Amino acid sequence: MVLLVLLVLGGSLVSRAQSRPREEAHIAFDAEMAHEGNDCPDQLTLADRNDCLGNVRVETYKNFDAFFAALREALIDESPNDANALALDATERAWEKYRVEMCDAVSNVYDVGTIKHPGSTQPNARIRCLIRLTRSRMQDLMRLYAPSL
Repeated sequence: MVLLVLLVLGGSLVSRAQSRPREEAHIAFDAEMAHEGNDCPDQLTLADRNDCLGNVRVETYKNFDAFFAALREALIDESPNDANALALDATERAWEKYRVEMCDAVSNVYDVGTIKHPGSTQPNARIRCLIRLTRSRMQDLMRLYAPSL
């Protein structure tokens, strides 16, 4: 009887431990998606929007890092080895390279040094690109790894 109680309690603890990364992933994901479409609505000048978007980018990266770490932990929890997490790591390195190169390309088109195209009121294209691609990556990972989360 005591052994049965210990087995039930042990199973409950393992189940809670495995659900923790999933909860953390959802918290980070939901926090970031709540910002989408609401970035810096009250900033009136281009300089203020750029400063604000710089702060949004930092927050977006923090949410992404928390989400990614939790997803990775969830993959480790459900796998007999780290192969799935290591495969995710490899795709992440490739994606990070893509994000930088893509946003550099966008920046080269729309941002000309410290001066924008005449009459432009749009914030820094590179920062907007980094935010957009990071959020998109979170959404893709959430959909693709839904069974693990």
